[in-house]
Amino acid sequence: MEKRDNGYLIGTIGAILGGLLGTIPWILCYVYANLMYSILAIFIGIGAFKGYEILKGKMGKPVPVIIAVVSILCVTLATLVIIPNLLLIQEYGKTSMEAFKVLYAFNDFKSAIIQDYIYSLAFTGLGISGVIANIKRGINNGDSKIDLMAPAFTPNDEEIEAVKKVFEKRNAMDKHSVIPKDEVMEAIKDRESVFKFLVSRGIIAKKNGGYFYNKDVELHPGKRAAKIILLTFGITFGIVALVAVIGIMLG
Repeated sequence: MEKRDNGYLIGTIGAILGGLLGTIPWILCYVYANLMYSILAIFIGIGAFKGYEILKGKMGKPVPVIIAVVSILCVTLATLVIIPNLLLIQEYGKTSMEAFKVLYAFNDFKSAIIQDYIYSLAFTGLGISGVIANIKRGINNGDSKIDLMAPAFTPNDEEIEAVKKVFEKRNAMDKHSVIPKDEVMEAIKDRESVFKFLVSRGIIAKKNGGYFYNKDVELHPGKRAAKIILLTFGITFGIVALVAVIGIMLG
């Protein structure tokens, strides 16, 4: 029987639920120890992806972006909403919308929480970067099981050159000429890890069910990095702007 998925929307709902569960260590550490650790953001990324998996979200190229956005949203909710309410409960034994508004009316608190939020976003980026990279690598490679905590692998120049020659011999050096994955695997033999590394870096790209060697990315890796940085900046700026609008409305 063909395995069916529930699409990106249902998967995203699962990611939000899983990501919120993943914020629990982050919240507890902040409220009761007054500390923030970037390593705790790993649980948010893992929780988001596991929630996505549990609700059988579609596994495709948008998934790493979905998990990244959900992780940032969960940290935003945790830092700007959940933690202030817990601080109120810790101080006064209860919380309310009115008390929440009054708390944000204090400029000192508002400045401190926004500063912590900026740190939180930076820590989240650091914490989930490896998880996101492994999700992207696994999806690009069509892995049935994605190892979220897989260690980084960096092949040497000789190994990369050996894989590159496979594509050169078959003239698969642009998107107009591709090689089916099974043929690539047969040709590279025991260098599958090198193949996966090059796919994760965008140097080997997928097109029309096959793969080609992208010389432009190999020669200009900064272009791809710039796109990722711009995307991340755009997402972060959008969330910060949304939070600012909500803050103005509440004020």
